[in-house]
Amino acid sequence: MPNKLENKQSLSAWKVIVGLALVVAIVGMIATSGNESAKDEAPAVEQTEESAWKVRKSAAYTAAKIFVERRLVSPGSAKFPWFDYNVVVIGEREYQVNGYVDSQNKYGALLRSNYVCQVRDNGDETWSCLKLQIE
Repeated sequence: MPNKLENKQSLSAWKVIVGLALVVAIVGMIATSGNESAKDEAPAVEQTEESAWKVRKSAAYTAAKIFVERRLVSPGSAKFPWFDYNVVVIGEREYQVNGYVDSQNKYGALLRSNYVCQVRDNGDETWSCLKLQIE
């Protein structure tokens, strides 16, 4: 039969093991929580950059559509695609927009024309057309 001294030593050993396990668990939680917050921040930055690119792309496309419409015989009949266009950065605040427009010619026939429009963001909420080719 174990005596009181052996019980106290077993109890002390048990407390040490539990204590060490708790310390390891707490340190592990602190270490991983720091990494998770860093991981959470990185996608937010990427999402912000992606969102900013989408806004610039959309603005360049809208500016190009306006310049294309100005050259059409019947701008009121112009139909631009929702998603079938391409915007490429060609310089600082300069973009090339490639797409097509369906519009009426002088005889009223609906024709599809491809265009390439280079636009510049002037930085004051205005845009300039650098080059426009409609075929």
